Amino acid sequence: MDRHIQDQLEQFLQGLDRRQSEPNRSDFERHLAEADADTRQMVEQMAAQARMLRGLRSPVGEDGDILPAPGFYARVMQQIEAQRPASIWNMFVEPQFFHRLAFATFSLLLLLGLTFLSPHFQQESPVQARSEPELILATPEPAPVTSVSQSEGRDVMLRQLTVYSE
Repeated sequence: MDRHIQDQLEQFLQGLDRRQSEPNRSDFERHLAEADADTRQMVEQMAAQARMLRGLRSPVGEDGDILPAPGFYARVMQQIEAQRPASIWNMFVEPQFFHRLAFATFSLLLLLGLTFLSPHFQQESPVQARSEPELILATPEPAPVTSVSQSEGRDVMLRQLTVYSE
């Protein structure tokens, strides 16, 4: 690449949008026309890249500051509102949670009511009635059985053991 083209390339690429009318531009273009095809192709590629990069620039305001895209502040405020910690009381306002809580409470109350009102719960259990000492002493003892056969003796012994263990 020609030394003059190398020195003026930066100014040429910066002035693509402004369309420089300086004598330097015509001098640069004259040197570019005299250069070989590889140099011209390389400068054209650099110019195309510079135009693409300028298309990515953000708009600049009157004071030189970069202007945000339309709706930028609204999106920022929405994100701030979304990141606020939710109150514990907000759970009770949500309909799905409220329905689940009401169903669980109703089910628990129904089960407790059925348990306390059931006749089985109100009566004493047979185990409790038999464990009282007065009832144990008041039960008559079974009459001893006198039998001669071994099978009947085993049955009687088994019956006496079961009555005694209760």
